[in-house]
Amino acid sequence: MVFVSSVDAMKPLSCNSLITEPFKYDPDSVESAYGKTKAEASQFVLDSAEENFKTTIILPSACIGPYDFKISTAGQMVRMIMRGLMPVSLNFGGYNFVDVRDVAKGIVAAAERGKSGESYLITGEVISADQIINLVARLSGRKAPLIKMPYSLTMVLAPLAELYYKISGANPVFTRTSVRILTHNCNFSNKKAKEELGYSPMSVEESFKDMIDWISKTEGIAIKKTKKAGK
Repeated sequence: MVFVSSVDAMKPLSCNSLITEPFKYDPDSVESAYGKTKAEASQFVLDSAEENFKTTIILPSACIGPYDFKISTAGQMVRMIMRGLMPVSLNFGGYNFVDVRDVAKGIVAAAERGKSGESYLITGEVISADQIINLVARLSGRKAPLIKMPYSLTMVLAPLAELYYKISGANPVFTRTSVRILTHNCNFSNKKAKEELGYSPMSVEESFKDMIDWISKTEGIAIKKTKKAGK
């Protein structure tokens, strides 16, 4: 059995220390409710491993890419930028992103070659919040925001955003928890997955480009064509 957990189930490490797969999961060591449930479930899966019941865990980072039918948090942010609804950027934080198609390949590889009782980090590139917003804006033909908000101001405004999400029913993007997570160490090592599963993730730019193209085609959000110099 392959259980799809999350890097959110892992205890954050300080500074930029390299993060590798844990040997146990502790719900009390992680912050978000999502991370706590994933940690509890992951430990249950490890404890359930037996000779006749092989279990493997994969730990994807934030998923991006096409086929975002349910609109993920990252997908909501991308749609906002594509519609020109992201007037500001951030001057702090970042995260580790992985294409959902690479996650799917990782699941298959874990089922075929993964070791029982082991976990595998299925992760991609680390990219700053400002780089994400600028990259998606460029790929969407939009102008990148000139204003960059600091952490302190973002945390002041986050409760207002949370109230808006609650009233509107929109998928939360900027909450106090998500803002704090942006400041966490996300230096995940996928060396184990590469060596044991043959894992080979695509670039963040390729993944975001495919995501934007898919959203444009399926939802009719136009990609603005950038003007060439001298025209």
